[in-house]
Amino acid sequence: MESNQIMVSIWCRTYNHVKYIRDALDGFILQRTNFRFQVVVFDDASTDGTSDIVREYAEKYPELIIAIIAEENTWHRPRNENHKMSRGIWERHLVGKYISYCEGDDFWIDPNKLQIQVDYLEEHPECMMICHDAVVIDYSDFKIYPHHTYFEERYLTEEEVIIQYRGDFPTASTTIRRDLFNLSGFFAQCPLGDYTHELYAITKGKIYFSPRIMSVYRSMHEGSWCRAHSDNIEKGLLLRGNVIDFLREYDTYTEGAYHHAIIYKESLFILDSLYLCRNLNVAEIEKIIQKCNEKTNNQYENFLMHVEAVYRQMNEEEYFPSFMEEFVERYEHIYIWGAGKYGQRVARQLLGNNKDFEAFIVSEPVSEPVSEPVSGSVSEPSDRKVMGKPVIGVEGIPYSMESVGIIVAVNIQNWDELRGYFEKDEKFHYIYPYGVTEMIE
Repeated sequence: MESNQIMVSIWCRTYNHVKYIRDALDGFILQRTNFRFQVVVFDDASTDGTSDIVREYAEKYPELIIAIIAEENTWHRPRNENHKMSRGIWERHLVGKYISYCEGDDFWIDPNKLQIQVDYLEEHPECMMICHDAVVIDYSDFKIYPHHTYFEERYLTEEEVIIQYRGDFPTASTTIRRDLFNLSGFFAQCPLGDYTHELYAITKGKIYFSPRIMSVYRSMHEGSWCRAHSDNIEKGLLLRGNVIDFLREYDTYTEGAYHHAIIYKESLFILDSLYLCRNLNVAEIEKIIQKCNEKTNNQYENFLMHVEAVYRQMNEEEYFPSFMEEFVERYEHIYIWGAGKYGQRVARQLLGNNKDFEAFIVSEPVSEPVSEPVSGSVSEPSDRKVMGKPVIGVEGIPYSMESVGIIVAVNIQNWDELRGYFEKDEKFHYIYPYGVTEMIE
């Protein structure tokens, strides 16, 4: 690349960030590099004075900053229209070999950030995206702490990128190859742009993480995207329905290569959905779901219906869904896998509807009632009881498995361990009433 060519284009999208935008712009200006870079700022018709600050910096640094001020806010446009507009901006203005992100409410604190990331990308052609650690300013409880998505410098596994065990790495930490930036097809329809870029990147190469803290991520402040989707339950549910649709398409796109990780990630999104609804009663949830279905022409009806089903399963003592009743009637001998709170809730559901069961199954026989089981099996039954029923290992079942139905009643972490055990051994007949993904697969 010639010395006068731009190596990195920084893409900064902002809206009503008057309190924060100077920090972002100053972080760009302070970068020390041996190559040229540009800053393209898209202001989405801010109403609080952000646009004036963006213009001010563009006038002061005309060789560095390009200011694009929208005449009207684009947030509520259909996604395909928004993507078409953004794509036009990117194709006209983002000319760098690499694209670096930073939204207007975040900022960089290391003047060597770009140089470090570009040096690595230049030396490692297998690396598609590079990211790093950051400091989080959490406005929900006014705490400041290191993000620590990961702790060591290394390439991330595909499973880590999909599941995000410790959350996503900060947007302002990422720099990617230009070829990966302008997504199309179903990748462009998912509302989580960071996530879709990451999942696309692992289909083309590797993602490298550095524990060096080089940016600041503001979270849950007034007007932020994350707060809007936490405070507004309807928005939050529709977002998660959209992402689950994306993940299913991604599973097909990757020919099932990451199927287990995708199912686990879906389960985490569903747990998030249940957490959003934690302070609502069933009637309130039904009302919100009805509004969601009306707004999307029932696009996520199946997902939303089962979110409600799992919510009721976890919170309504009298709830006894038809699929569970049909399952119990299908098999002569019913067992509950799990003797903790989830298992005991299922037991009360059965007994309250005049449906008996043989015993609780746990991974190990116990001398006292367990709070939550883990995966595995044992050969010797326990002589202890919970709710008057024996607690045994799976090998303690004395009947032919053809006549046995197992209701799995454990939390999602333990189910992730157990799932492979059940799927591998096809002799088991089972249902998992606490998991939406199992119902809608």
